[in-house]
Amino acid sequence: MLSGASLPRELADLINPPAEAHLWGLIPKGPRVGLVGTREPSREGFRIAFAAARQLAALGMTIVSGGALGIDRAAHLGALRARGSTLVVAPLWYERAYPNENRKLFARLVRSGHGYLTVSAADAAPVTPTFHRRNRILAALSDVLLLGETGTPSGGLNAVKFARDLGVPVLVLPWSTRAFDTRGTQNELERGKMGYFNPVQVIRLLEGRIFDNPVYWERSARAVEERDRALEAKEQARARKSKRKAKTTRGKAQRSGAPGAPPARSDDPILGAVAAGMTTIDAIVDHTGEGAAVVQHRVLRLTLEGAVYRDAAGLLRVGQLPP
Repeated sequence: MLSGASLPRELADLINPPAEAHLWGLIPKGPRVGLVGTREPSREGFRIAFAAARQLAALGMTIVSGGALGIDRAAHLGALRARGSTLVVAPLWYERAYPNENRKLFARLVRSGHGYLTVSAADAAPVTPTFHRRNRILAALSDVLLLGETGTPSGGLNAVKFARDLGVPVLVLPWSTRAFDTRGTQNELERGKMGYFNPVQVIRLLEGRIFDNPVYWERSARAVEERDRALEAKEQARARKSKRKAKTTRGKAQRSGAPGAPPARSDDPILGAVAAGMTTIDAIVDHTGEGAAVVQHRVLRLTLEGAVYRDAAGLLRVGQLPP
């Protein structure tokens, strides 16, 4: 059981935070992307949600969803296919998991190191207030929320409302023209309250909410100050080193008449670590001494730049993803 200071930071910061939460497995560290939608998507809508979750999980993001059928199930399965991380924010306790059709999936998630979280009491029933409470917690735990195919009324729209109240950015996934009902998604778009999904936009939103906000990683003010000073010192040392190296390179080029050589992998410690055989975030942290936040940020950037990719086993490699 989680309570007080052991509650996830985002829940403790709610106006009316839950007194306790119950966790099976682990809560992966951020960044987290929520993905919600209808329980009855079209085949194409399910595939789109699965692909989006798989792509973002492969970039190192944790996929958060509610464990329902349809879009939620696609989100969790997509994260698993990428060998990434996922978190179920559930309406009921693990022993009474709902819906029954997903119980094998939940067992697989918990067994393989992912998380199953609920703020409901042990005897809670699958009624509307329980699902609303689940959606509020899901929105609070998400740094960005994605909305898949959604009709109206919809629990997905309920999660969107909570996200908007909390200042969590919301983006919408494409939907199929054969979908049974997408009025909820289209209504939100027509109101101008959300934009379309693309991975680059998700990363930009995460940079503003997470990587530029050290409080996300540590609530202690003293720890934040110490981390800021350490990061600033490292950046200054790196800048001095780069300046000296650039001056030396220019001098050699002027003497030889040849253009300056391209920067070596050693100029970027994160890229250098991957080139040296460090294939996971934890391994890079241990190898470089950089903080997890810095490593996550650089890996996402290097992935977008085509400098690194994740192979079929989810391990980091230098270069672009083979066709």
